[in-house]
Amino acid sequence: MLAELGVPICVLEDQHLFILMHHVQHDGGDKAMIVDVMGESKKRYRSLTSCSMDKGFYSAKNREALYELLDLNVMPKPGYLNAKQRQRESHPDFVKTRLQHTAIESAINNL
Repeated sequence: MLAELGVPICVLEDQHLFILMHHVQHDGGDKAMIVDVMGESKKRYRSLTSCSMDKGFYSAKNREALYELLDLNVMPKPGYLNAKQRQRESHPDFVKTRLQHTAIESAINNL
């Protein structure tokens, strides 16, 4: 569950809204940090099965890398969606996890 504010920041929050870890990326951007951060998060929290993030993290390479780490990777694609992409992003699990994503914004503001 991730968001950007000023400089790219990544926040991992659990289902109880506890912040488990955070990472500030001073060089690069969202796309540069996400695979490493989620890999480290998965090592620390083996029960981590899903994540949700903003469209700024999207790249086909990142999406594929995260599918190898997690059962559910909610990384919306910016711009035009073809039929396969629309189907993926309208799946009930994707939608449910994406709706939970907005809760991270308050955590970002608190930081």
